[in-house]
Amino acid sequence: MTTTRRTAVVLVALLLALVAVPSVAAADIGDTPPLQVDDTNATATNQSTPDLGTADRLRVSPVTFGEGWMETRTIEADAEYNTSGPFAVFALSEPAQNVRIAQSGADARLLEGDQTVRIDYQDDAAESGSTYFQLELFFEDGSSTSIDLTATQTSMSVASTEYAAYSGLIEDMRDEAEERGYATTPDGLTSLNEFKTERVQLVESFLIERAKQLFSTAILIIQNPLAWVVGLLSIFLVAYRRESEHSQMLNIIENAASATRRKQQQLAAAYQNDIQTANEEDIAVLDEIDEQQKIYLRNAFDVNTTQQLCNLALDGPYSSKTDTMTDGGEQTSAIGQIDADNIHDSWLAEGFSTNRLKGPQETLSCIRAALIRAEVQYGLGHIYTEARTDVEELLEDVQQTESGY
Repeated sequence: MTTTRRTAVVLVALLLALVAVPSVAAADIGDTPPLQVDDTNATATNQSTPDLGTADRLRVSPVTFGEGWMETRTIEADAEYNTSGPFAVFALSEPAQNVRIAQSGADARLLEGDQTVRIDYQDDAAESGSTYFQLELFFEDGSSTSIDLTATQTSMSVASTEYAAYSGLIEDMRDEAEERGYATTPDGLTSLNEFKTERVQLVESFLIERAKQLFSTAILIIQNPLAWVVGLLSIFLVAYRRESEHSQMLNIIENAASATRRKQQQLAAAYQNDIQTANEEDIAVLDEIDEQQKIYLRNAFDVNTTQQLCNLALDGPYSSKTDTMTDGGEQTSAIGQIDADNIHDSWLAEGFSTNRLKGPQETLSCIRAALIRAEVQYGLGHIYTEARTDVEELLEDVQQTESGY
């Protein structure tokens, strides 16, 4: 009886335990907090990198002309350049909508094609030392950028330089490059020239091959009369096709070479004519020199023409450049060797001694007038600009020294 009761109690306990377990599990599941999904990566994935503007893709290449008096030196690519000369040209990798320079003394403009910028400096933009300018470029997508420019030696005359003579030819080559699908940059023009050279070589090799074909055809003609007829027709058709393909290129090459020779001859003739005219022009035609001053200058230095008076300032009274070297070994003008303190003991004193010109200022003024005439009228600034600068500086120093007495 006791055993039966204990067995019943155990069974009741087991039943109660089975009923309690599902309730506890349900309670645990209900208390579990909901899962949260981290969508940070999804948001980052949906974000796209913004496209770069035209200004960010821009590459700037200075155009050089192989002249010692005009140079563009890269300080920082696409950002900063030092230029010397009256103008500078830059090629752009992207077409610009507008360009400008806010500072006075320089102007910027886009050339045809909108991928070439020319900066023209005024003569007094950098008379001594250097001057800073900022070139601003604007593009169709609204982006913009700027380039820092440091200009020097902007007063040099380019009226008779080779670039002025070749500028038309360069523009023609740029137009031709654009028509043929080449870039209008220096590299593009070089590629076009290489293309023309290859075509010429192709034509030359073609002539050799055609000679071989004619020789073989001649043998066939001798052996077979029918081959005579066929050969002649073949030669005619081949020659016609070849000439049609290459005649235009040959005409372009021949015309370009002829135009270049004519322009070179015209430039040389104009330059020699200017030198001859300056050498024959009497100094009395200058407004700053009267007949009396002409006589004094002739008696003192044996000069009669504009160029002779210019050469006096450049080389000295004996037309010798052996004494016009500075301590550093650089060439300078004869006037550059004189200063306000020793002018009364120099060779220039011969012009304002007793019974001659009034003094150093009058003598220097006459020489300066001749130098300006040579630059403006005859385009000889590349020869006499340095001498004119030395005369003007010495004249200013003499005026200050004499006013202080």
